[in-house]
Amino acid sequence: MVPITNASGVGVRRLIAARQCDEVLKFLAGDFDSPSTDWKDRFKGFSEAIRSGDLFAVADVLRTLTFLNQNKPLSFREKQMLERARYLCRQRNRRRFTQNRGDCRIKGR
Repeated sequence: MVPITNASGVGVRRLIAARQCDEVLKFLAGDFDSPSTDWKDRFKGFSEAIRSGDLFAVADVLRTLTFLNQNKPLSFREKQMLERARYLCRQRNRRRFTQNRGDCRIKGR
């Protein structure tokens, strides 16, 4: 357990509100711009998005990498990043999904 006073210092984030959970799910279902064709450029942008900690930026990484994975095999690093983005989205939404929607899974198109 992390003491509440140290939570922000060690990077523990609050769970999102139910309204935000719905917004993230709509965001994941929405359209997006075509990603860069060079995996190194994509990786750099995705790394910055994940480091930002913004849930919608992480959801964008998840959505884009899921799409790319369905079209062609991802590089090793991109596969790791896809798993990391999946994990982060689940962690931030876990309690909301289990309380409001049962077992909620993020699926590709």
